[in-house]
Amino acid sequence: GIEDLIAAREDGAATPVVLYLNGAVGDVGNPERSVAAVERDGRTFASQAEVAGVLDDLRPVGEGIRLAREEVWLGLPGFSFRNCLGKRKPREPGSIDPRLPMPLMQQRTHVSAVSIGDVNMLTWPGEPSVQVGYDTQALAASRGFEDPWVLGLTNDYLSYFTTEPEYYQGHYDSCNSLYRWRGTERIQSAITDMLSKEKNE
Repeated sequence: GIEDLIAAREDGAATPVVLYLNGAVGDVGNPERSVAAVERDGRTFASQAEVAGVLDDLRPVGEGIRLAREEVWLGLPGFSFRNCLGKRKPREPGSIDPRLPMPLMQQRTHVSAVSIGDVNMLTWPGEPSVQVGYDTQALAASRGFEDPWVLGLTNDYLSYFTTEPEYYQGHYDSCNSLYRWRGTERIQSAITDMLSKEKNE
């Protein structure tokens, strides 16, 4: 697979550990569901990576691993009648939003900040919108967490997360924002607290 390919390109280097990050949501599994199928997919992926030239820009990662974790209360999840059953037309922020509470659904989760050398990653327990991702990166960078990656669908799956204006746009992600935009704000607040503690330690 790609691990052997990288090791062969770096004379005398140990075989690396490759972290696969799913950039798009969906079933990326092989329907064959076997070790042989996974290994075959790995070899195919490696050959495609080599042809595409993505291995030409590899660089060493600094030493050290740091991990911080913070618990988040997301609020009471609920089903938005207007976002899910209406005509899904944009509405003014602050307009009436009747919701069916879903008290048996999860209300708490965790977020993590992981640094491997100079690679910094933040976990997100669901699917953040692009704007939420950009906002979270900017927030983390302002706290000294340089060039962070936001890893969605990590450690939990609690549906979609939007900004307040996006929530009122009435699209499919608005319907599936079970914690409204407040859930987004609470996660970002937890990330701020977590990174502030890390900086002061």
